[in-house]
Amino acid sequence: APGVAAEPPKRTAGAILADRIVTVAFLAYGLVSVLTGIPQYLDLAGIANQSFAAAGIPGEFSNFAQGNTLGALAAFILAAGFALTAWVAVRKLRRGRAAWWVPLVGFVLTFIPIAICLAVALMGDPAFIDYVASQSPQ
Repeated sequence: APGVAAEPPKRTAGAILADRIVTVAFLAYGLVSVLTGIPQYLDLAGIANQSFAAAGIPGEFSNFAQGNTLGALAAFILAAGFALTAWVAVRKLRRGRAAWWVPLVGFVLTFIPIAICLAVALMGDPAFIDYVASQSPQ
């Protein structure tokens, strides 16, 4: 009938349990990633130098001022993004709603500004720019 909201189908106990397990597993993995990622972002020069060596980029990261600022910003975004994601997921779980997708969306929405921070820091580094310029066709 018009104007009457259809009730969503009831979730089975098995579906609710599976959703809880998957959601908690995603959040646990996210927490480990956050706890290991923050120190790395706070040492952005060290991570950049490791990446340069692995990729065969000559030189060292020297954009320290911007790297420190953007690394700290990336660490903050990572922590805040995880906290917000966990909060939304727990609220959905407590209401009996599907929450498995929340950590996945939270990851994507958190990673985008972090990737921008890292890209800006790298694009301001002379060794990285020299390498990129040397790779372009003449």
